[in-house]
Amino acid sequence: MIAALIGYEQEQKKANDGSYFIPNEKTQEVFHKIIEKCEELNQGRFEPKRHHGVLSVALGKDDNSGSVRAIGTYSTIQEVFGRPDRKQSISSGVYSEAAVQQMLENCRQNTIMEVEAKMNPKIETMDQQLKFLMKNIPGTHLFSGGVSAGTPLSDPLPTRSNCHSVDTYPITTIQSPKMCLLAVCPNGTPIVVAKGMAHPSTDETMVNHQPLLPNCVKVSVDEVIKGREQFNLPLPDQQYVTIADIVDSFAQWPMHLVSLEESLSKQNKKPKDQSVDLSTTGARAPIVGDDVLPHLGEHCKCLVDLLIGFPLGKDCIELELDKAIFHHQNTRSIFVMMNDITDLMMMNWLNVSIIQVFVLFLNQLCNQYEVRSIGFVCPTQISHTMLKSNFRKVISYFVHVMEQHKDKNFILAQYHQDSHWLLLVICIRSKSICILDPLPSNRDIGLIKGSMNLAFRSVPTGARVKKINWKPCKCPRQPRGHECGYYVMRYMYDIVTKYSSVDNLDGAFESDSPYSIHDINELREHWSKFFLF
Repeated sequence: MIAALIGYEQEQKKANDGSYFIPNEKTQEVFHKIIEKCEELNQGRFEPKRHHGVLSVALGKDDNSGSVRAIGTYSTIQEVFGRPDRKQSISSGVYSEAAVQQMLENCRQNTIMEVEAKMNPKIETMDQQLKFLMKNIPGTHLFSGGVSAGTPLSDPLPTRSNCHSVDTYPITTIQSPKMCLLAVCPNGTPIVVAKGMAHPSTDETMVNHQPLLPNCVKVSVDEVIKGREQFNLPLPDQQYVTIADIVDSFAQWPMHLVSLEESLSKQNKKPKDQSVDLSTTGARAPIVGDDVLPHLGEHCKCLVDLLIGFPLGKDCIELELDKAIFHHQNTRSIFVMMNDITDLMMMNWLNVSIIQVFVLFLNQLCNQYEVRSIGFVCPTQISHTMLKSNFRKVISYFVHVMEQHKDKNFILAQYHQDSHWLLLVICIRSKSICILDPLPSNRDIGLIKGSMNLAFRSVPTGARVKKINWKPCKCPRQPRGHECGYYVMRYMYDIVTKYSSVDNLDGAFESDSPYSIHDINELREHWSKFFLF
């Protein structure tokens, strides 16, 4: 409206002699009265008042607060300034119809270019995946003759006979995660590059926010065969490139390059005597020996006894991963392997699934005793491996967790690096992070420090964060090299049960002496009881 008014004024306000020209007669009368009253005001013959000023006298009406004065009942811009030419210049602030059409066309072209720039990489990736599948999907299973991990297959893969044309890959029939070997086929010859877990897959399965491709399966990579780290993934991925990039992460893998370890063991076994009594094959052997069982607590023994009756074909137990506790949906479940439970009972090194289940127990404990000052993170989302593969994703995860727990005293972050567990306690109010390390060393934790420092500075706290204070805290130290997981669980248990109301953990742990065997057994009892009930 203002631009239009200026356009009208610039085109109509001057007559041929250069003087201002107003075509409307009533407006001219008001204009002359205004000039007259201004001269009287300058000569001291007119004294304006609040509701009786120059404009109100010129209009012939007293001014009232909140009123807008104009000439006539239906005065419009055209009545006051006249009708302008339809052709209006851009320099006057009014764009012509042709100029507007040109701007719309430019906007359309820019939008097309932006969309193409974003979509082309994704389209190229999908095209590469399609070409790979069309070229490499064979008509046979992998490793039909058996092969050890890391060994190239020199013999060509045999083809199936017509009578077996309807059989399926064993990987398509699994109902729970299974240990497997993963191979790539760079020169037409499969080479085993990693060990991991194959997960049940359906048409609705998503992997890293992407739909599962045809004839592929969802896998997680646990261990890379030495010397195979730099092999490229069998399928192009927008986030990862090499085998080393996806350790502790999920990926899509062609079915014919995945072999279940139990299938290999069956293929490599020699025929057994058929006269063996098959009545004994339905029972699972105890997960611990008779030398360990007497030293376990009541709930641990109960768990061991119950697992004897667990189906032989099932190697893991699935628990729901609560988004409200772990703050992500990269996977919906926690898969606790039988070997993980065995390690817990045998006091071996602990896998991440044991730590995750214990976090679920601690959250239940917090709810039971109305502890509202403590939050948790998911160890799979902040591990050293995850930091190396997707640093930005870890920062975003920390920012999300800190925003969710900004009113908490402590956020407990279980961090894994180089086969070692330690606990990082995030204190948002004091802008500090306490390091509880059961085996202090000159370990370089620069990556996790950098991600958490950046996350701190990205979370609104009402004040500018100048420096994050990283504080190594006195805490009990492990006596040997494999108890770190138990000590991290005990640190968390003590913080929840003893120190949830303190402002900081400086001096909370009075001694660095090792925990007693009773302290560790108490943890295992809590874990087993929660897992059972």
